Amino acid sequence: GLDLSLQKLHWPVEAPSPLKLAGRLAPLAGDGDAARGEPASFTAQGEASHRAAKLALELKALDLHWLAPYVAQALLPQLDGRVSLASTLDWADGDAPRLALSQLTATAEGLRLSEAVPAARSARPVARTDAVASVQAVAVADGSVDLLARRIALGSLKIERPALRLARNRDGAWNVLGWARPSSAAAAEPAAARP
Repeated sequence: GLDLSLQKLHWPVEAPSPLKLAGRLAPLAGDGDAARGEPASFTAQGEASHRAAKLALELKALDLHWLAPYVAQALLPQLDGRVSLASTLDWADGDAPRLALSQLTATAEGLRLSEAVPAARSARPVARTDAVASVQAVAVADGSVDLLARRIALGSLKIERPALRLARNRDGAWNVLGWARPSSAAAAEPAAARP
């Protein structure tokens, strides 16, 4: 669901108006992963106009599995886990533009990269069960992101129980080198070079 509340609206806009947006994110009905736990929730609250906004943002318990189609464009292993974050968004247009996040806190729990492995004597050709990297928890506190200046600052970063499974294939190449999905341009080059 989605709830939106706007107050003290004027046209033409003379001053920022109070704004509150809240909602829940869940898989679509019929999605095979609909039973993967509670829906994520988000809120945005503050003041906004057509030239500036200052909003407190919060996202709770986003299941990274829901982002699988987007992650799969860059990574071959499947990413799982849950992420929560809170921050203040400061945006302004005009002569002194701003687009920044401050007071950023974020946590990620149960992060896991799973590589496709053959499923022995199964109707399914592969099963994503072999974890190649995992982190029990990641916490960021007192962070800031200035998107226009392309600058990130973190007050603290805490990583709990990281694990990485390294292996070499028959050619001696490390498994981590094959995790990035080749770009369509790079994949087309070898095909174009063939006689």
